[in-house]
Amino acid sequence: MGRTVILVIHDINFATNYSDHIVALKNGKLHFSGLTEQVITEAQLNDLYELDFEITYSERGCMCNYFNSSGA
Repeated sequence: MGRTVILVIHDINFATNYSDHIVALKNGKLHFSGLTEQVITEAQLNDLYELDFEITYSERGCMCNYFNSSGA
């Protein structure tokens, strides 16, 4: 279609399911950038949010589930 939309959003599940390209900032600096399917990994999300993530896939899309494994 030849169009670009730039959206700032903090909902990783919305971003993952509706974006072709993700840019993530941490502490005001570029943390990662790239095609969604290449950069949205459990390891990348663990590092970005400092939480444990599990990514699951279904016919409805991708779900990034996070949890605090320290029990705090």
